[in-house]
Amino acid sequence: MEASGKQKVATAELKAAYTPSEPASYQVRLARADAKLDLAREKCDDLAGNVKDVCVKEAKATAVTAKANAKAHMKTAMAHDAAYDKASKAQGMADEKATQAQAKADEISAVARNDADTEMRAAALAVAKEKCDALAGDARVIASRMRRRALASPDVRVPMGADSLQTSLFTIKELT
Repeated sequence: MEASGKQKVATAELKAAYTPSEPASYQVRLARADAKLDLAREKCDDLAGNVKDVCVKEAKATAVTAKANAKAHMKTAMAHDAAYDKASKAQGMADEKATQAQAKADEISAVARNDADTEMRAAALAVAKEKCDALAGDARVIASRMRRRALASPDVRVPMGADSLQTSLFTIKELT
């Protein structure tokens, strides 16, 4: 009988190795529990009376415990697999939402940079206007032209000091 139990366990292990899965591992555990039960019953056959009854009950209890543990192990492993699948899907959704949030933040940042550039140009224009008001004659006309160019294009720099204003005035006279 012991050989028969070993053969059942070996067959179950071979099937589990060929197609590894939790149900296959469960079948191996059941085969081992059944083989141990059969071996324990053979040992109990040598006994008599109440001692034999106790031995058979103990063997059955051990088999029931082994089968219950095998079933609990299988259900736990399957629950862990399902939880892993759900967590993977949730992570995928979270990654997608994070990407969308980053794109939105980039958009807001671009608008903020554009607003800041506009405010800087307006401030530079106000400074240039103030300097222009202090000038007289041709210098005032040239400064006015520079102010309009600064307003029209963010690439044109408005001079901030007296030296840079005179240099710009010569450059503008050459261009006009």
